[in-house]
Amino acid sequence: MTEDDFNEVVYDSLGHSVGTSLDHTDMPKADKKQIGGDHYMNMGLQPWKAMKAWMSEEEFKGFLRGNIIKYVARCWDKNGVEDLKKAMHYLEKLIEESEK
Repeated sequence: MTEDDFNEVVYDSLGHSVGTSLDHTDMPKADKKQIGGDHYMNMGLQPWKAMKAWMSEEEFKGFLRGNIIKYVARCWDKNGVEDLKKAMHYLEKLIEESEK
């Protein structure tokens, strides 16, 4: 494979270019997956990437912490283990952000 094989333009859900696939090969681990579907992954730009750009570092980490709490608190009343996996996904992202 060559670099050109990864240099395909990537678009968000509105058809706006968000870079090339090559730009996305070194994404943080948490950005490479989604728990419970692929609706965010298909957007080209994950919502939490936009939120990170719009929020301060403290606000973004608070958003991640809030979602961890939400998914753990509701897990047995709503989606069980899937919600625990979502909480872990947000925790993984929070750890990545905190290690920078």
